[in-house]
Amino acid sequence: MWQLRKEQQDHRWSNLLANTFDLSGFGNAERDILEAAVKNGEVDRNSLMELAKDKQSTIKHNSNKLMEWIQQNRPSVSEKDSTQASLIASEQLPYYGSYCGGFSSQGGIVTPMEGVEEQQTNADLSKGNTSLVKSDQTFGTTVLPDSSNAIIHDTLSPSASHATSEAASSPTPLEWYEGFQPLLLTLPDDKWIKTTYWMALRNHKKKSTVAAVLIPNGPAFKIPAPVQLNPFNTNPLHSLSSGTIKLLDIKTIEVTDFCFSANGVAAWFMVGKDIGPNSSGHIVPIFDRNSKSFDCESLRDYRNETVTLRLPGTLTIKDVFWLSVYSPPRLLDLSKQYVPYKDINLPPDLQGTAMGLKRNLMSLFFFWNILAGVLCSEAVINGYDPDYGVFVGSLSNLADGEVEGKVYVINETALQIVNFTYNGKAPDLYFWLDKSEAPTKDGLKVPSFESGITPLGKYDNVERVVLILPGLHKIGSFKSLSLYCYTYEHNFGSVVFPEGLVVPKPQFLSSELRGNRYSVGSGPILIADRRTIKVFGFTFDGDKAPDGYFFVGRGPNVAHDAGVKVPIRGRDTAELITAMNERYRGGQDIIVDLPEDYDINHIDWLSIYCYKFRVDFGHVPISNVSQKIPPFVPPQKKFEDMESQVEGWTVRSILGTANRTNFTMQLGPPGGKRGYQAMARARPSKNVWYVNGYLAEIYLKRGVTYTFIIEGGNDPSTFYNPLYISDDPFGGYSMLSNDERQQVKIYAGSDPTKSAGRQCVWSRRNENEDADKYNSFQEFKQSLQLKCVGGADSAGTLVFTPDHDTPDTLYYQSHANYNMGWKIHVVDELPSNIEDSPEEPYNYEELLERQSLKQDTGANGAPCNCLSTALCFAIVYLLAYFQH
Repeated sequence: MWQLRKEQQDHRWSNLLANTFDLSGFGNAERDILEAAVKNGEVDRNSLMELAKDKQSTIKHNSNKLMEWIQQNRPSVSEKDSTQASLIASEQLPYYGSYCGGFSSQGGIVTPMEGVEEQQTNADLSKGNTSLVKSDQTFGTTVLPDSSNAIIHDTLSPSASHATSEAASSPTPLEWYEGFQPLLLTLPDDKWIKTTYWMALRNHKKKSTVAAVLIPNGPAFKIPAPVQLNPFNTNPLHSLSSGTIKLLDIKTIEVTDFCFSANGVAAWFMVGKDIGPNSSGHIVPIFDRNSKSFDCESLRDYRNETVTLRLPGTLTIKDVFWLSVYSPPRLLDLSKQYVPYKDINLPPDLQGTAMGLKRNLMSLFFFWNILAGVLCSEAVINGYDPDYGVFVGSLSNLADGEVEGKVYVINETALQIVNFTYNGKAPDLYFWLDKSEAPTKDGLKVPSFESGITPLGKYDNVERVVLILPGLHKIGSFKSLSLYCYTYEHNFGSVVFPEGLVVPKPQFLSSELRGNRYSVGSGPILIADRRTIKVFGFTFDGDKAPDGYFFVGRGPNVAHDAGVKVPIRGRDTAELITAMNERYRGGQDIIVDLPEDYDINHIDWLSIYCYKFRVDFGHVPISNVSQKIPPFVPPQKKFEDMESQVEGWTVRSILGTANRTNFTMQLGPPGGKRGYQAMARARPSKNVWYVNGYLAEIYLKRGVTYTFIIEGGNDPSTFYNPLYISDDPFGGYSMLSNDERQQVKIYAGSDPTKSAGRQCVWSRRNENEDADKYNSFQEFKQSLQLKCVGGADSAGTLVFTPDHDTPDTLYYQSHANYNMGWKIHVVDELPSNIEDSPEEPYNYEELLERQSLKQDTGANGAPCNCLSTALCFAIVYLLAYFQH
């Protein structure tokens, strides 16, 4: 019944249209469009009836005037007609721009949708309420339903053509659209919306129109366009100014010629809908159009730069009343500009999900509590992370090392790798800094805090690996960090540092500790990292003042309930903080450790505070601290702490007494986790130095000459370990680069050709036995046997006389391998409270002689046959002698 009524109305309106207008000057296609517009509600029928009364207006031969009239007399959005085809009101859709109307056809509404990527030649065109399905026709989207007009191309879908014009004789056919994904079309260069009256789906083979929509162009129709706002108000204190502020679309704001000096104030671009700027607004990240990434950090200094902002989440310009440069920690509006609620018709967000684009996951971000700052969900190159530092990139995996990890700069001399993985299979592999983007032998070997400078072992998703640059080197001098195999010159993975790398730096406060009581004072105060404060030249009469503590907190005034006690490093712990009861006279620097909830960006003062009587003896304000201060790095575990722990063997000491001025240096196994690893706190080599048969540290007296007999191997092609003495705990001098060697001072054995000797190695009788099962080195040594290659005369020698200029601590090492030796304590007098290790056989020839004697001894201790025979011959000889 409804269908019959609709057909009757359609026939009625067709007759009305024919009687009202003289359509003889129009082609069939134009007549079809006008008729479809009437039937589908694109023309206000009441206006059409009024027009029919005016005989002078019934004849319109000019198609431009007719189309303009139709467009200006479209029905309002609020008008509905249950008999017309279903039109979707613009308020019911995501914002795509100004609404023009739906595609109209003789059978219903045609909606363009996403489809397959192939030419349509296998099916018929079928009408429906929501879809356009395959057809044997080829379709082009034209400005006018005429084969002589230009093609409009899809510039949004993955298979879109980017051409702006195409010959009408060979249009690109439409694909199969069967969904609700919007289609973005771009007009040719010489076409404009203002001069376009309709758009149609055109069958070019049959030269007929499938469906069309009228494009309004009267004065009532507003084409979306960017809007310009006034510049930011000038703020001289922060050199804040700008050029024109542009609203590019409903999500994007552009600030031109932006100038700003932070001067220690953490500020962001913020928007809100309240009367004026306040901390309940939304922080707006800066958008980089080239990298499609977001910068969520507080504003750096700017000088006449164009800044692009993207509103976060679902916010649009319609939700914004003000745009401000605002400091949430200080609740300070530095400058603002208001956004008009009305009279703006902005373009839609073509990058948003409403237009069906895939978002880049690197662009997603989460906004935390405004006062706590902002974090991005994915690390941004050269972006600052308060927990890790400045992100420089992820390590590549260039070989079969299964390398993974994110690299951050902690400060000028330290890096850390987060979630580091490496399978440990490559030989002679090191962390390697280089001044080029790929590692070379001229680069710098970087020791890790955990393992020193030894070749890397296996790492399995280790939370942090901290790298400390040796000597006076700084991050800014290098371009890349790699995992480099020195022997085979092979790169297992790299990260290249970005241009303009922002390195976090410590900062001195602008004022010092001062108080009127108990001599409270200090020299400069250094913010070393987010949770570490170093107070130089601290003075305080703690022996007189009652119950004094270091105290930090928030708020304008020092108050008992506004802060917490903080520990002095090396004196207190987080669990046990005691009052300062000693006198400080400025000769001692104090390091204060801040708790996690009171880091440097969340406190307002540091005080010397009497907790008992609630008295502030003196304080210093914490202000103007950079938002990119170095991150706090928790105390790291060294290599032995990353392994399962067992109790180490007692470290033996060998004293250079008057009766012991010679030391024999041989090699032996490191003794599992209880031996060298527990003693030196480092990953050992396959063999380590044994001193007079012991894993030991040595005490030498200044002014006494000592001789080291070296038996570590003297064949560079097979087994080679020349001895040297230096201030370097790692060793391996011959393997260091020229730059690294400059950081090491050798005190004896600088020429490896003169400090190498025959090969003597203590080896295990059973290599599969667990060394950690032994309770002492003496027990472990019983499982070893000594073997030497070469005679005793082929041992090397090294003579060393420590003097008053010799450092208190040196190390005996191997030129050819890392982590083989340990400490030499240089003293004025040998200590009397340290037990000297007893002499045990370690000379190879003596051991052979003893073993030979044992073999010549019977089980009951009686002389063997050979000895008895010798004695018999001796007795016979003596008797014969005396008889003569």
